[in-house]
Amino acid sequence: MTAFESEPRLDRQIIAQVVALESVRPGLLSNLIGIFERSFDNVPRCLEALRQCGDYEQPRLAFHSLKGAAAGMGATRLSMMAGRAESIAEAKQEAVHIINAAESICTEFDAVVAALRSELDQRQNRGETD
Repeated sequence: MTAFESEPRLDRQIIAQVVALESVRPGLLSNLIGIFERSFDNVPRCLEALRQCGDYEQPRLAFHSLKGAAAGMGATRLSMMAGRAESIAEAKQEAVHIINAAESICTEFDAVVAALRSELDQRQNRGETD
C-alpha cells in the first residue's frame, strides 16, 4: 500500500457542494468534469520535455496545476500525488522518479474521472440534473 492509498479518492463534501450548485446551474458537474479532464492534457507533453531535454520546470508546473485542479474537484488522493510529484520535479530528482510518479498519477486520474462520471450518471439516472 502506498502512502496515498489510505486517502479517499473523492472528498464527498466537495462533491456534495458541486452537486448542490447544480440546482442553480444545471450541467455544472458535467462541465467541471470536462475542464478537469483537460487539466491533465499537458502532463504527457511535459514528461516528454523531461525525457528529451531534461526540462524539470514543465513537469513541475503541470503537476502543480493538476494538484490544484484535483483539489478543486475533491480528488484528494490525486491532489496529494500531484503535490508529491511536483516536489520531486522541483528537487530535480532523477527523471525516472518523476516518470514513475506520473504513471501512478495517470492510473489515479483515470479512476477519478471514472468515479466522477459515475456520480454524474447516477444523478442523471435519478433525474437530479438536466
